Amino acid sequence: MPEVLSPRQLAEAIGVSESSVKRWVDVGRIEAATTAGGHRRIPLAAALRFVRRAGLPLAAPEALGLAAPSGWDEADDAGWTLRFSRALREGRAHEVLSLVRLAFATGRTSGWIVDEGLAPALDELGTLWRTHGDEGVFLEHRATQLGILVLEELRVLHGVPADDALPALGAAPAGDPYLLPTMAAGVVLEECGFAATNLGPDTPDSVIVAAIEQTRPALVWLSLTVARPNREQQRTVDRVARAASRIHAALALGGQASRTVRGAVSVDCRGSSMTELEAFARGLARGGAARRRPVSAGGA
Repeated sequence: MPEVLSPRQLAEAIGVSESSVKRWVDVGRIEAATTAGGHRRIPLAAALRFVRRAGLPLAAPEALGLAAPSGWDEADDAGWTLRFSRALREGRAHEVLSLVRLAFATGRTSGWIVDEGLAPALDELGTLWRTHGDEGVFLEHRATQLGILVLEELRVLHGVPADDALPALGAAPAGDPYLLPTMAAGVVLEECGFAATNLGPDTPDSVIVAAIEQTRPALVWLSLTVARPNREQQRTVDRVARAASRIHAALALGGQASRTVRGAVSVDCRGSSMTELEAFARGLARGGAARRRPVSAGGA
């Protein structure tokens, strides 16, 4: 699929005149570059951002190189999920990215794409080793690589966070090797207007605390997928929570193992989905870090 478009290609995709697209480029509504010969060239990501912001229907997605399924209906969430899951399982990278770009252009958020597409598909593939042996392991690992591609693509589609974006920082703690959940959290937060730093999986508590003290984020997240011994898990969360509390940062916990965390820990968001994290983050971003107040111990 093309990564750079001409005004004619974008005009065909959204069903307007080429002159309208050129005018939108010239007044700055669509990000574009001009070649040495004076031709306007529009990055695909910029074109999709414009379509999304303007709420325009994609009359001919194939003009953008997007492989819309036969009979595709942009309002058919269940159909999108089914097609995405099948493409991910079968390793069809082009179709996976096309579906992500279509979902983005039609207003779906990163949280929705993860919750309705990536997460359930990977959950299903993660059980195949029981019935399909080595083939199941292969399918899961290939899908994980495509999952990384999806999340990186979403970052490109969102664009670079603003210079004054609220900082956010997070990780999966030591002993938790899962890459995608904490990566997805960072991508979701970037769409919500944060400058997110994802420290990745298997990160020691001391590193997370040091990073909090150095960067002073407005929001800290912990991705807890692996259930560790209760005391060990609790110590990790307590230590990170204290560091976040000292700088009045919000604390968000997510993942399957987050349900086991108890005790006198101040938690501002305990989510079971990326859309829950998204809703919390948007509220925090609207309020601004300066207006946030610490939450009493034991809050959820």
